[in-house]
Order: sequence, then structure tokens, then C-alpha cells
Amino acid sequence: MALPAGITVNGVKSENSSGVPVPPKTKKIIALLDKHPSGDVLTTMELASQLGLSMSGNGFHHPALADYKEKVDGKVYWGNPQTIAELRKPEPEETRES
Repeated sequence: MALPAGITVNGVKSENSSGVPVPPKTKKIIALLDKHPSGDVLTTMELASQLGLSMSGNGFHHPALADYKEKVDGKVYWGNPQTIAELRKPEPEETRES
């Protein structure tokens, strides 16, 4: 459940449905990925490199980034929300010919 409108966290107005304030590093990640081409993903290292950020800290683990990343075969991939939604779709089962 999201915090109701008008509720603050430590005096800061919530900017996302998780109720956790979004730090500047996370805002930079979201801004880049919102503009990233559909159908294309980045690794965490590629994302950090494009933004000139280190991979340490909480910026890459913020709840506001849930729609921007997905783990596939043990590796985290980043993209715009539409691309990540496509990654999350189950693959259709192949029909086997008898």
C-alpha cells in the first residue's frame, strides 16, 4: 500500500509509491532510462558508466527503480519500463510435434 497523498517521510514529500524519498543518483538513473530506446537494455556497469556514477551506494537499489531493472540468468539488466515489462513476460511454450 502506498502512502496517502499529503503524507511526508521525515518531513520530505514522497515522490514515488514506495514512500521513500528519491535521492539524486536514483533520479539520474530514472531520467536516463526513461529516454533509453525500447527493446534495448544495459548492464549495471554500462549504466553506471553512461551516468559517470560509481556502482556503490543505494542509488541502484532504490524501490523507485523496480520497473527499470530485471534479473535474467543471474545478471541484472536495465531499460525503460516498457522494455523491462517485455523481459518479464513469460516465454511462450514451444509446441512439440509428435
